[in-house]
Amino acid sequence: MVPDGAGATRSAGDVRPAVVDVALGPDLVAARTAEIRAVVEEALLAVPERLRLSLDAVQRFDAAGVGAAAGVGVLLRVHRQARRQGVDLICAGSPRQLVAVLRRTALDRVTTVTV
Repeated sequence: MVPDGAGATRSAGDVRPAVVDVALGPDLVAARTAEIRAVVEEALLAVPERLRLSLDAVQRFDAAGVGAAAGVGVLLRVHRQARRQGVDLICAGSPRQLVAVLRRTALDRVTTVTV
């Protein structure tokens, strides 16, 4: 997982980047939540207009990685964190099974989800 386009905090005259890309690895699971959040926090330092999470490599996911009625998953946390900073979240290249879960959790209503 490497943010592309992220950087240190900028001065007031700096231009806000349009998009920062973060590619997530094959496992969107509870055991990787801290790692995913750290990479996203680094990417959000750039305060882009949009944060694009590339999910096309995701092969395994669980409720902690996505979000469920019993708890808030990492994608929902990322969405909330981005929203607080005025950043739109895009979940790009989402596997179809993950899209189905995003729809059940209504995350597709508050963020852009592409297959």
